[in-house]
Amino acid sequence: MARTRPLQPHVFWVFTDQWLFVRRVLVESPRWLLSHGHTARAEKVLRKIALGNGKHYPAHVSLKRPVSTKQATLLDVYGNALLLRWTLIQVYSWCVNSTVYYGLTLAAGDLVSSLYMGIALSGVIEIPAVVFTLYLVKRFGRRLPLCLCMLLGGTSCIAIYLIPVTVSRRLLIQNVCALFGKLCISSSFATIYIHSAELFPTSVRNAGMGIVSVGARLGGTLSPFIVLLGDHFYDMHFVIFGLLAFTAGLLNLLLPETLNKPTLESIEDLNAGFAKARGKELLAIDPSSVHHLQKLIEDEEAEDQMEEDVLWDTNSMERAKLMPAHV
Repeated sequence: MARTRPLQPHVFWVFTDQWLFVRRVLVESPRWLLSHGHTARAEKVLRKIALGNGKHYPAHVSLKRPVSTKQATLLDVYGNALLLRWTLIQVYSWCVNSTVYYGLTLAAGDLVSSLYMGIALSGVIEIPAVVFTLYLVKRFGRRLPLCLCMLLGGTSCIAIYLIPVTVSRRLLIQNVCALFGKLCISSSFATIYIHSAELFPTSVRNAGMGIVSVGARLGGTLSPFIVLLGDHFYDMHFVIFGLLAFTAGLLNLLLPETLNKPTLESIEDLNAGFAKARGKELLAIDPSSVHHLQKLIEDEEAEDQMEEDVLWDTNSMERAKLMPAHV
C-alpha cells in the first residue's frame, strides 16, 4: 500500500511564501513610524510611496521627530477618561454588530421553507450593503450612517416579532424585514471598521482595535445561543437582536464624526482637541470669553515672534563671526 506524504510541510511553506510576499509588498504606516520616533524609516516609506505614485519626493523636506516619543500601551487607553468612554461604546457596538450579523445568518432558515434559499438570500443581500456603504461613508460621514443603519436594522428585527398573525402574507413581510435587517447590519459592520480606526490615536490604534475585536469575537460566540431561544420562545431571538442593535445605534451618537478630520497622533492630541472643542462651546455660550481667548492667542503669537527674532539674531551673530575680517 502506497504511503501518503504528510501535508504539514507543504502547508507551512505555502503560508511562509505568502507571508514573505506580503512583507515585501506592504509597507509600515509612516504615521505610526513617526509617532514612535522612527523618522528615517518613515521618510524611506514616503519615498517609496512617492516613487510608486510617479511623484518626486522633495529633497529639502524632512520629517520632524515628535516632541514626545513615549510608547503608548494598553493602560493608556484606560487611563484617559474620554478615550475609555469611546472604547467602551465601541466594544459594545462591535459586540452587537457581530452578534446580530452572525445571528441573522444562522437564523436565515427560520422564516423560509428552504434553508439553502435562506442562506443564499442572506449572502446576496450583503453585496448591495457594501456598495451602499461606499457611498454613505463618503457622502454623510461615518457616525450618521453607522447609527442610522443600526437603528433601522434593530427596528426591522423587532418588526418581525410585532407583525400580527392575522396579517396576510405575514411570512413574506417577515422575510423582507429580516433581509433588510441583514442589509443594515452588514452596512454598519463595514462602517464601524473605518470609524473605529479613525477614532483611535495612532499611538494606541493597534491596542484599541484589538480591544474592540475581542468584543466582536464575544458577540459571535453569543449569537448561536441567542438563536436557540427561538426554539423555546417564538421569534424571541429577533427581538433580542433588534434591541441590541437599537441601543448600540443610540450609543454611537455619543461618538464624534471623523470624516475630513485630522487623524489623532497621540493621546495628547486627543486631550488638546477636546479642550479646543470645549473652548468653542464656551465661546458659543459665553460671549464675554471672546476677548479673553483672543488675548491668549495674541500672547502666544507674540511669544512665537519673539523666539523667531531671537533665533534670527543669534544666527546673524554666528555668521558675522565666521566672516573674514577686512583689513
